Amino acid sequence: MHYEQAIVNYSTFEAKSNSDIIAPMYPGPGVMMNYARNHPKPERPFIMCEYAHAMGNSLGNFKDYWDIIRGNKHAFQGGFIWDFVDQGLRKITAAGDTIYAYGGDFGPANVPTDNNSMSDGVFESGRNPEPEAWEMKNIYQDIHTTWKGDNTISIYNEKFFTGTNSVSLHWEVMVNGIKTQEGKVNEIRVAPQQSITIKLPLKPLQAGEAFLNVVYKQKQEELLVPAGHIIAWEQMPLGGEYKQPVFTAPAEHISVKQDSSLLTLTSAALNAQFDKATGLLSSYTVNGRQIIEPGMSLRPNFWRAPTDNDMGADLQLRLKPWKLATEKLGKVSIKTDTTSGDVIVNVFYNLKDISADLAITYTVKSTGALHVRQQLYPLVNSEMPMLLRFGMKLVLPEGFENISYYGRGPYENYQDRNYSTIVGLYKQTVAEQFVPYTRPQEMGNRTDVRWYELLDHDGKGIRVFGDQLLNMSALHFYDSDLDDGDKKHQRHAGELKPRKQTQLNIDLKQMGLGSVNSWGDLPLGQYLLQYKQYSYSFYIEPVNL
Repeated sequence: MHYEQAIVNYSTFEAKSNSDIIAPMYPGPGVMMNYARNHPKPERPFIMCEYAHAMGNSLGNFKDYWDIIRGNKHAFQGGFIWDFVDQGLRKITAAGDTIYAYGGDFGPANVPTDNNSMSDGVFESGRNPEPEAWEMKNIYQDIHTTWKGDNTISIYNEKFFTGTNSVSLHWEVMVNGIKTQEGKVNEIRVAPQQSITIKLPLKPLQAGEAFLNVVYKQKQEELLVPAGHIIAWEQMPLGGEYKQPVFTAPAEHISVKQDSSLLTLTSAALNAQFDKATGLLSSYTVNGRQIIEPGMSLRPNFWRAPTDNDMGADLQLRLKPWKLATEKLGKVSIKTDTTSGDVIVNVFYNLKDISADLAITYTVKSTGALHVRQQLYPLVNSEMPMLLRFGMKLVLPEGFENISYYGRGPYENYQDRNYSTIVGLYKQTVAEQFVPYTRPQEMGNRTDVRWYELLDHDGKGIRVFGDQLLNMSALHFYDSDLDDGDKKHQRHAGELKPRKQTQLNIDLKQMGLGSVNSWGDLPLGQYLLQYKQYSYSFYIEPVNL
């Protein structure tokens, strides 16, 4: 028998004598590894009765859990994600909006509730899969493929009782995101708990970054599984390197003018203005097309709209200095350099609230292209909390709706929840980036982005790429639209009204999401952004402007 208080000591997983299994709730990966090392021949099965709390934008480090489980089969048998589905109740508000209501939406005001704690599933209340559901499916799959070299793959069948006769293998070679080869193996016969190797008829690879994508599909309808259903998938790097295309154009003269409030740079194609009070790029026009929404700017960003896991750990309060630093950058100095033909604008901030200096270098070209480098320097002997994000953001005017990018997708992903994603070329819209989490929060991120285009319906806009891989996101919502502030305020996805403008985030990285629990545990250490020096750089280039 099992019940929730069967574990007496969570550091050793000592269990009560009347429990048939070791059934902890929400153990961390570290203590699980200790248990595996200290119990080479455990007497009882270890099955987590609840783990990987999936509240809101969550299920980070799920792959880490399963690396431990699969790597220690003598000790672990798995567990039960909490939960399958969000448990909101469909409700029409007085304003006519359709929401999924949760604790606090019913009864008299000030009645104690657990707020949206029941919105902790991998499926929405309406039974649509959240992005984390695809990560779960991929990591739970029981056909595993490994690249062995020499055109050979190894296929392992993790099932205990059935073979793989019911599936076919579909493969393709992608170079720089473009399919260059493909094929199919109709008969895949791997006995339970066994492996085989298959040699694929791959041709010599074209120059560029190459991946082998494999997909296993159901051959015939069987019980609830339709023919063609994807059973498993994997992406394996084959080598090579993606090189950003080099765009050259003759340099023209850039005029530099200053007054008491603005630094203005102009050429035949460009008009850019820096606000001297803030040091921010506040206007950016290429051939008459405004790239930055009036009143907005390209600005540093160290914050995200807190997730449910963030708020459960009080990060909206503990890390608030970074939010304040994003909103109020502090003392600024600006210097310009025109000796190279381009105009280099060096902006330096003293961020007193977080005991750090921030340097941003803008290299402005006469064509309208822009190179930006941002560097954070912690002050000596200073101690500050970790960051939620290191990057920059800008708001584009109405009309920039179409996204093309080369990176991980097709769905939202984060550094600790991107194992299931495929590096590829994707065409999407800004509207499609919205994820209707019951309570609004951080959403829409893409990792390992090589380049990212945001265009209007005429194919005009901007292209962003980095000197390193980037995290990118674009939404018809500002951070403030998704951020509850210091505490939750009964907000719902169905009440949000998309803006016509688009907020574009250009980041080095974000803190992971975590999922050990939603009431205090942080993401695993390797997915945190500790307080230290950071540096990254990226280009913004006009497209067809």
